[in-house]
Amino acid sequence: MGIILPADCRIETTVENHDWLSIHTNGLRAAQGIIVCNVGGGNVGVTRNIYRVISFAHTHDDIGKFQKTLLHGEDEEERT
Repeated sequence: MGIILPADCRIETTVENHDWLSIHTNGLRAAQGIIVCNVGGGNVGVTRNIYRVISFAHTHDDIGKFQKTLLHGEDEEERT
């Protein structure tokens, strides 16, 4: 992915729904069509060398299942 982190940077990983993932993968022993999406970010500056990865597991059927609302207008970069 091209992420360059300092050698002393901690990486924390969280799976938000690990119980669901474990149930639907036979204790993480079978893939069974499960998708795991990840979002990463962090403060790797002077104060804290940490990069966090948050994961969430779901099935292909969950894609597009929920109606999403934008937090701001399409022509805006942030809420006013």
